[in-house]
Amino acid sequence: MKSLHIILFISILLVISSGNIGSVDEKSGINGYVEKIIKLYNDAYLEIIRVYNDFMDKNLKPPNYEININEIMVLKDCFDISLDAKSPCLLVNLDIKNDHNDSVTFEITGRTIVTKDGKQFDKYGGLYNTKQLNSQCDTENFFKLFPKANKKTGVCFPVVSKNDGPVMYIGVKANGKEKEHNFDLTQYFS
Repeated sequence: MKSLHIILFISILLVISSGNIGSVDEKSGINGYVEKIIKLYNDAYLEIIRVYNDFMDKNLKPPNYEININEIMVLKDCFDISLDAKSPCLLVNLDIKNDHNDSVTFEITGRTIVTKDGKQFDKYGGLYNTKQLNSQCDTENFFKLFPKANKKTGVCFPVVSKNDGPVMYIGVKANGKEKEHNFDLTQYFS
């Protein structure tokens, strides 16, 4: 901020030296110039602050969006463990809504459940998990939502129970700005 004041002061001095500050009647003398310099400085400073804040709001703040859990359930036929047997998993259905006035590009960056005893369970699916997953589990990691639109997406984990005290952590990048959300899953078990 100090450099902003210096830049403004030098700019005003350049305006004064170029003669573009306007005429001051002879009666007011130097006081008239000082008043005009102060007014010019304040106007320029307020305009620069307004432009700076607009830039920060538009480019550096994450866009407004909501992420909520619709339901959790145990899928009995989550993935194949053999040709004739399937293994269950915990399906967490999420709803992501774009509350921003512009389109938002989303990337789901991390999905993990941590139990009260410290066990950590990463989601099934993705590049590092080659199990044949139920289609409800293997949803998109990258997607674009238009203003006021929403998308439902499913994430599958190893089965945990309410007694495990599970908390789900999910990382979301919205237009490149990352934020981590966490949800206490105990309230969603029936």
